[in-house]
Amino acid sequence: MQQQSESHTGAALTIGQRLELGYDPSSPMGRRAEATEWLPSRLEDKAEDGRWFTVAWPTDPYRKLILVEPGDRVALAASSPRDALYAADAVIEAINHEPIPLLTVRIDGAWRRSQRRNAVRVGVAIRPRLADKVLGTAHKALRLGISNISASGVQVRSQDELHSGDLLELAFELLGFEGEVTVQARVRRVYRHDRDSTSRGIWDAGCEFEGVPDRVGQRIVQYIFAQQRALARLRKD
Repeated sequence: MQQQSESHTGAALTIGQRLELGYDPSSPMGRRAEATEWLPSRLEDKAEDGRWFTVAWPTDPYRKLILVEPGDRVALAASSPRDALYAADAVIEAINHEPIPLLTVRIDGAWRRSQRRNAVRVGVAIRPRLADKVLGTAHKALRLGISNISASGVQVRSQDELHSGDLLELAFELLGFEGEVTVQARVRRVYRHDRDSTSRGIWDAGCEFEGVPDRVGQRIVQYIFAQQRALARLRKD
């Protein structure tokens, strides 16, 4: 019976419902689960059989439309009425820029119960007390801030150059929680922004936590859910 209920998840979605679209910005034509970023979207239209959807085209942290094309593989995730999270693989069939940016996607496989809640990200503006690049036994201080956080990693914006594979050590506080969080994170993706021809660039880096104790991971999850509840209350007011 569980398999049957999962297969009808798409048909049960309602117009205007909040969704999340998952994609891998480093591999547009082939989404890889370990690199998937999940961005908020919304259901705008659907086929009666629940296999085709028109969804709001998500934007990146800089409010630019994510770079996708017809044929790219993505994923959709949605909550059930009982707050269980379900996800399904999908293929982008069409893109529309006007009058509003929309994506038409085709579900490619069955909906399944997702264990992805720990990957939910929230935007933050955190200035770490400690931000170092680990170089063997040496450390090099970095000038950076944390722009979003999930239980699996952080995105940082740095005034100092970063490279894929760099290991960072970060110590910071989470608003509303006592004490400090100390983690190590490996840089997985980097994008450089050149401000102008006379100044140095800014590096945005997606980083994956390494060796985070369970208690620290749970603390980050609690913080994320607290931020989501606070945001939900603001939207209702």
